[in-house]
Amino acid sequence: MISKNLGAFLRKSMCLIFCIIYAPNRIYYSRKGVYSMKKMFADFNNKTRTIKETVEEFVNTKKGKKAQETVKYYEERLGWFMQYLDEEKGITDLLGVTRAVVDCYMDFKKMKNPSLSNQSLNNFLRAIRTFVNYCIGEGYISPFKIEMFLTTNTPKRSYIGGEQALLLKKLDMSKCTFTQYRNWVITCYLLASGNCSKTVRYIMIKHVELEKRRITLETTKNNEILYMPISDTYYPILHDYMKSRNGQPDDYLFCNQFGKQLTGGGLRSVMRKHNLKHGVNTTRACSHYENQGKNDKLKP
Repeated sequence: MISKNLGAFLRKSMCLIFCIIYAPNRIYYSRKGVYSMKKMFADFNNKTRTIKETVEEFVNTKKGKKAQETVKYYEERLGWFMQYLDEEKGITDLLGVTRAVVDCYMDFKKMKNPSLSNQSLNNFLRAIRTFVNYCIGEGYISPFKIEMFLTTNTPKRSYIGGEQALLLKKLDMSKCTFTQYRNWVITCYLLASGNCSKTVRYIMIKHVELEKRRITLETTKNNEILYMPISDTYYPILHDYMKSRNGQPDDYLFCNQFGKQLTGGGLRSVMRKHNLKHGVNTTRACSHYENQGKNDKLKP
């Protein structure tokens, strides 16, 4: 009996030593809950670990793997969360991040801005949840679960009636400026491709291969290089525009009036003006840059 218990003890000890050396980050399950070997030996360091340094560590893990907009999203949302913890709760230590604190933060957001929808609140929660899961995986904090708010999917307004025909109607070249002509070409491109704002703004002249009837998209949301075919309908439009645009291979295809790259805000502005001028009160074809301007209400 003694030898049997001793054998079991030795086996468990060997497994424990193996896990500490070779798999400190692995998550293990027991009757007492979820834990990791790293968590067992990180308590002392966690007493002095701050939220700020952990957020910086987390953001650094995203750089190079995620798009710049995604990294900026984490920096902004987690920055606002840290500001709340510091000013409202006096919490700077990482161990102070708990489920109750996150719930209080959501109540604070709803109280400060009652018009925030559940979808907007989830915009905050996704960043916090990803950060919390990172901390749990590293063994920095005790595990807890963050649940999203329930949302209802409502269809977004699309172009109705003859709105597309109004936007696609060819301009009188003898009466329009270059910027008006460019706005029309961009509108045709967006309706044909559905590309997001950043992808459109980073297209260079050298990326357009008219002889192959394709455009190389080097700046995409997933950082993957894509090749988009040029349709028979859009080909003559792009062909004529490039003749008028002229420029060098490294120049941006859709430039501003000074020949420089359009900014995100600049693209939103010119497209909105173009649509309104043609009697269309929505920029549904350009949802990516339309939504980018709505994030201001999410700020604390």
